[in-house]
Amino acid sequence: MKLGSKTSGLGDILLLTALCRALPNQLTIQLPPEQKRFECLFQGLAKVEICPKEQIICAQDFGDGHYARKKLRVFFGPDADNMDIRPLVIYTNPDDEQWAADYLRDKPNPVIVCPFVAKQWSQVRDLPFDIIQEILGLAKNRQETPIFIQDSDQEWQYPTLRNLDLRKLICLMRQCGKYYGANTGLYHLAVAVGAQITCFQPEDGPLFQSSEWCYKHPTIKHYTWAAN
Repeated sequence: MKLGSKTSGLGDILLLTALCRALPNQLTIQLPPEQKRFECLFQGLAKVEICPKEQIICAQDFGDGHYARKKLRVFFGPDADNMDIRPLVIYTNPDDEQWAADYLRDKPNPVIVCPFVAKQWSQVRDLPFDIIQEILGLAKNRQETPIFIQDSDQEWQYPTLRNLDLRKLICLMRQCGKYYGANTGLYHLAVAVGAQITCFQPEDGPLFQSSEWCYKHPTIKHYTWAAN
């Protein structure tokens, strides 16, 4: 069975791995050429087919709630309400794992920090500055080394990686094992590799509904800030 996504962000594509978890090695995930970088997300879970966007068969949604559960309901009906909806990524590669280990060698107790989201959602979900300061204070109290992952040119007095290759990012996230930041693609990736997560997000409103994007698990904590 071939399936793809009508949306193209990292978090959107990771939703498909919940289907792959439930239907191991039974799916072929379709990706357009411009999303080929996401192919590694499905290593060991599904086949991947790179094809024109107009040929992609989009995974359907049914019902309400979390987007992953909506997709699972199409296959499993009411049973999907009791299924694990977390994404799963098992990608590994010796060179990328070694790069991550070498990068972390002089950074004790590392934690990935991601304060920014995709531009189209930045007005809603980018972390307010006072929350970023709270995260940095938390890391300092715990004697952790913050590592900022971002696409922007914002400068920090901490290690910062910009536009990092996704394969290296997966290995780095797994080896760090801890994430502080926004509800964005890196949040979903942190869930997918089993990291401990402290996620900060806006209160529910017209442009963000936590029930559609959040995962409930003992390793994941969510904190909400009030809208202005």
